[in-house]
Amino acid sequence: MTDRKEVQIGWELRPLTLPDAKRINHWSYAPPYSMYSFSGDPEDLQDLISENYLGAYDAEGELVGFLCSGEAAQVPGARLAGLYDVRGYLDIGLGLRPDLTGKGMGEAFLRHGINVLSEQFGVKKFRLAVAAFNERAIQVYRRAGFREDAAFVSMVGIENVSFIQMLREDK
Repeated sequence: MTDRKEVQIGWELRPLTLPDAKRINHWSYAPPYSMYSFSGDPEDLQDLISENYLGAYDAEGELVGFLCSGEAAQVPGARLAGLYDVRGYLDIGLGLRPDLTGKGMGEAFLRHGINVLSEQFGVKKFRLAVAAFNERAIQVYRRAGFREDAAFVSMVGIENVSFIQMLREDK
């Protein structure tokens, strides 16, 4: 396995090209993470090529993940619960290419993304939502300085899924 610090070196975040957005739009994750899979839907493709999404590329220029911010990172159930009424936070979401998940790259990816977004938007407060069952991601987010703030439920497909909102406030 690659050292986490080494993994971060050389990653570049930049707007997604249409071919890369099409690749992401067909990413499929294995259970129990399949709820994070993309549908191939044209509407999702439009979202991916918006200014709210950045592609993450390794030193060889290979697409390794994505980062989204603003409304693109918001979960409908949190909106209904009024959790986004608290201003001052940049909402973020992220995803690694399915074959790269569970390999110890998440924390470096998240920290790098936060650094880039902090510079880009001039913010020091971040908010994200994670499925409550996703202990692997929750541990990554805790190590990256996030804390649990609120629980809520949101529809994913035809199922109600429990989520946790997590916050990070830098000084």
